[in-house]
Amino acid sequence: LASVFLACMASLLARADTRDVYTVRNIEVDEQAASVIEARNAAMSVARQKAARRLLDKITLASDRAAVGGLPVDYALAVDVQEETAGAGRYRGVLSVVLNPLMVRAHLEQKGVPFVDTQGPLSLMVPLASNYQAQEAWRTALGAGNSTALTPYVTPSDPGYSNYSDWSQVSTEAATVNARRGVLAELAGSEGAYRVTLSTVTAAGTELVGTTNSVPTLADAAAAASALMDENWK
Repeated sequence: LASVFLACMASLLARADTRDVYTVRNIEVDEQAASVIEARNAAMSVARQKAARRLLDKITLASDRAAVGGLPVDYALAVDVQEETAGAGRYRGVLSVVLNPLMVRAHLEQKGVPFVDTQGPLSLMVPLASNYQAQEAWRTALGAGNSTALTPYVTPSDPGYSNYSDWSQVSTEAATVNARRGVLAELAGSEGAYRVTLSTVTAAGTELVGTTNSVPTLADAAAAASALMDENWK
């Protein structure tokens, strides 16, 4: 019975993991047409295209995509609406798109492009900056977490970490959120030119992941940090 229970739990977790990876959120659309219905249909088409491109970028490496001359986007997708406004032939919305894993995998396998669609271990993403105000702004930009990344993370509630924090300091809060490692995300620069240096923290020690390219905003810095962790996982 224990074996059956564990097998069932593993299956449920795998399905949840897959849905997270294949869900793309916060896709903004704004389309106009002769009618609201036509505008909405156009918006859904745009959302599918954007979501498919983001997913392909997330689960494959740029070098592998380039090796086959790029990857076309043409999938049957489901669209979940987060927010929408419609009227007078205009449709505006923020959409979530859930892509079909079987179709995406078949497409990539047919093209001979390697991919990674299994999530890495959950991380406790620790925001660090030169002063308290900058650190809190950085924490806000990172948000509560990112469950759909290849390397999902949650942010800590404890602000008392530093770039010298090791596993003995991080592990207590990490355990409360089921995170298996810490990630020190040290922000440098200012508006218009932010960089983030990332290091993983585990019982084995602290290991440098790398530094992001320069980006203009804190929101871009959060996206770049997550993307660098994803690249490292791939």
